[in-house]
Amino acid sequence: MNLTKHFTLEEFLNSDTAKKKGIRNVPNEAEIDWMLFGAIHVLEFLREKLNRPIVITSGYRSRELNKFVGGVPNSQHCLGQAADIRATADEQRVICDILRENPYIDQCIVERTKNASWIHVSWGPRNRKQFLAIKK
Repeated sequence: MNLTKHFTLEEFLNSDTAKKKGIRNVPNEAEIDWMLFGAIHVLEFLREKLNRPIVITSGYRSRELNKFVGGVPNSQHCLGQAADIRATADEQRVICDILRENPYIDQCIVERTKNASWIHVSWGPRNRKQFLAIKK
């Protein structure tokens, strides 16, 4: 199901972990509405400014999937209000700077582990405008 010109509901729901472990990862209508909001107001905005595709590495997570992958209990992923996106080290600053212009951003968190990095982007009613970097 297309949410926007460049983003589908399936991209938000895709989870290799859920598939491998048989975890049900099905959102309700309100969660789909939030994913639609994020796709329209945040991800399409970012894609237009970057002029390149945005790859969602983790979108919606059911509570069971979120717990299994070690997500925080109050994760916005469980509400359809967040997406982790692929970003090289060179792109991270540019992406964060672009997202600072967006009035719908709740959080933009550059997350790094020893072997990977990504950007957590969230939206929703809080609009905290938080820009953080976290090493795990």
